[in-house]
Amino acid sequence: ELLADAFASILPDLPATRLVIAGPDFGARAALVEQARRLGIADRVHLVGPQYGREKLMAYAGAAVFCLPSKHESFGMSVAEAMICGTPVVITENCHFPDVARVNAGRVVKREVPAIAAALREVLSNSSLRQAMGKAGTALIHEKYTWERVAQRSVEAYERVTQRFG
Repeated sequence: ELLADAFASILPDLPATRLVIAGPDFGARAALVEQARRLGIADRVHLVGPQYGREKLMAYAGAAVFCLPSKHESFGMSVAEAMICGTPVVITENCHFPDVARVNAGRVVKREVPAIAAALREVLSNSSLRQAMGKAGTALIHEKYTWERVAQRSVEAYERVTQRFG
């Protein structure tokens, strides 16, 4: 609901923008459809359901920005997937992904409509910023979050522990 409200507030400034909500709706579809109708944005909101494989990667790569205004995340896999596809992200602090801000791969904001809207407006209004953020996000994922890099860091951590207590 926060994303729809934020989107509605930026639409007057960015009238060609569309909101695509992908993924399982966990029973929220009817409420989202009603909210979009009530906000007068139903023709700009597309609920496409879960995406898999190539379709999912194409959706990330084709997006101008990926937004996850999450209440709770332990690790935002969808955030990492968007970044590896070169898509800038707007996420809430609840996503617990501080590297996004550290490398300027997007914006990390409070879980409030004005903050989400301001970040979306900023990113969507500046193609140079979007391109730079997309590159930074892709580099971040390659640097820290590929399976190979995670495995390497895990081995290094085990080696440090075994040397210390071994």
